[in-house]
Amino acid sequence: MNETPKISGFTIVRNATILAYPFRESVLSILPLCEEFIINCGNSTDDTAQIVEQLAKEYPEKIKILFTDWSLENPQGGFQLKKQSDLALQETKGDWCFYIQADEVIHEEEHSAILAAIMKASQNPDIDGILFDYLHFYGNFSYQIKGRNWYRREVRAFKNHRGIRAFRDAQGFRKNGKRITVISSTARVFHYGYVRTVESLRTKAEEMAQWWGKSGSPSSENISLKRHVGLSKYLKTHPKWMAERIASNTIYCDPTKGVRCWNRDELKNIITAEITVLTAKYDEKRKEYDKRIKEMASEKEKIQVYFQGLINDIVDKNKALVELSQKDSLTGLLNRGTFEGSFNLELQRYQRYKEPFAVIMFDIDHFKKVNDKFGHEAGDRVLVGVAESVNK
Repeated sequence: MNETPKISGFTIVRNATILAYPFRESVLSILPLCEEFIINCGNSTDDTAQIVEQLAKEYPEKIKILFTDWSLENPQGGFQLKKQSDLALQETKGDWCFYIQADEVIHEEEHSAILAAIMKASQNPDIDGILFDYLHFYGNFSYQIKGRNWYRREVRAFKNHRGIRAFRDAQGFRKNGKRITVISSTARVFHYGYVRTVESLRTKAEEMAQWWGKSGSPSSENISLKRHVGLSKYLKTHPKWMAERIASNTIYCDPTKGVRCWNRDELKNIITAEITVLTAKYDEKRKEYDKRIKEMASEKEKIQVYFQGLINDIVDKNKALVELSQKDSLTGLLNRGTFEGSFNLELQRYQRYKEPFAVIMFDIDHFKKVNDKFGHEAGDRVLVGVAESVNK
């Protein structure tokens, strides 16, 4: 039986409270899967350090804290986010690494699927990691959004000690600059980065701008939510870790009241949405056709089996008829007609090849007396016994 690999969780965080990140919920959502959990806590101006220390106090056997100074020596392309993620990654000791961002939470229902995918990937040396599907929540906890500019899948768990490092702003991971080989976990990541109040939209835009080398006040484009194509109601459950936050009286944004934004990305989303609908219809029709073809193939197989049964039955009955025509029904010995046919064949062979053959003829003495004294049933038993002796 294969041993379950040891999993090291890791994350980075800075100003989680100011940025309204569900950081504590994020850590707790994967902690049951991990042997250890590395938290890289950047120099914050809020109570993030206290939140991290409280987690370490509650789970001292698992959580290890790195207090780091996030500098702006290279603010281009989210470099600092990559650098800090790699620092946390270097501290991991497990067979697998599980990365989660401060605004991502895993549903408890996904744990079994994640472990199953890790076990499967562990048995294949060519596989580096596993891929997760994304649910992006927008405005509040009741709306999700899909589109070309919203990533559908990302790597969040991968094998350790393979030279895998964070890519760009640590949204994903690469090995020697190339995509890693993965399989799907079918598990979902609940992304709450855009579940925000009006105030926190501006705060996040200002905070993140510095790590991307942007200066000045954020544009109105970044501090207001739009009524995007791909927005839909979310009707299923959230991770249990989010219950308290969802139940709070915080007034989040209502994306349905946002303005439309007719830019290039949005037009692409409209086209993609239509293609998705058409593809879904095509897939549905294809499934119907595939099902019908399978049904027809099944019916054909049943008909073939039925007719093969009829043929076998006819063959068996013909064999039985031939046997009945050649043998005496009481004794099972060849009857007179079969004897005469065999005799004539042997006679012809003698006449052609001059090979001798013999005929033995015998009679049962006083057989009539047996019938008269003991009855015909007894006489039949005598005939059967004699036949059995002859066949021996």
